[in-house]
Amino acid sequence: MARARTVFLVGLALVILAPERARAAGTITGISAAPNPAQVNQNVTVTLQGNGGCGSVIVNFGDNQTQTLNDVDFSDNSNTSAGPHKYAQAATYTVTANPGSGCQGTATTTLTVKSGGVYHFDAFKTLAYLLLPQITKQFWVVTPGSSILIGGKNFGTTPGKVHLQGQFGTRDLVNLEWYPTGIGAKIPTTISGVGDHPATLQVRTSAGALTNQYPRRFRRATRGQAASPERREAHLLQRRFERGRLQRMDRSRRLVRGIHRLRSRREHLGIPLQLLGLLRR
Repeated sequence: MARARTVFLVGLALVILAPERARAAGTITGISAAPNPAQVNQNVTVTLQGNGGCGSVIVNFGDNQTQTLNDVDFSDNSNTSAGPHKYAQAATYTVTANPGSGCQGTATTTLTVKSGGVYHFDAFKTLAYLLLPQITKQFWVVTPGSSILIGGKNFGTTPGKVHLQGQFGTRDLVNLEWYPTGIGAKIPTTISGVGDHPATLQVRTSAGALTNQYPRRFRRATRGQAASPERREAHLLQRRFERGRLQRMDRSRRLVRGIHRLRSRREHLGIPLQLLGLLRR
């Protein structure tokens, strides 16, 4: 029995003292950040590339913030991503992967973070499109002494100015009609000494807002009306101007007739002249 016990103890000692074969250290070969460029407060993910496996890898995001990845295995992409991480300020950051335990090699990449957020710029463009004045159409030939029609939006109800810019400098047109969606104006007859050339129209509202510069061709002499594809729209816009003028004249006539009737009957109604004056305003 004693001999058998000795053999057992010797065998146990051999099992305990047998050394474990050491695993080769993994190597970091690359690093990337996405999206790049990113926006402030947008989620950013950092991905590592390498060979073998690492006990740990330390990722430095470049803004004094770090994250430690444990048991990184590049062979099956286990634990090879850090984040998501958000940056509070717009800047250019250097993102670094540093080796931890059982790892070697380093990798860096540059990340650009921009201010403004992802959707702010689109919202600003939409708001500007809805509120700012804009020229979308122009009818009739741009030549000295001619009348033109300008179509668009957000011109306002109070007349502003229409600028014509060309080789002759900048001239203000004579306002004929002014509506929120259309303007009738006349080209000054004093423009002379220049030939045909490209020019631009621009409207300045009474509030001081400027429209886009609408390109047109300036003609040194009158050469008829607008091209036939535009003629129908020009007539429709001119008809709208005339209809609005007639409606205002009709309202004025009806108001005057009503005041005259009230004056003729004021003795019976007992309405003082001061009240009639207020009604007329």
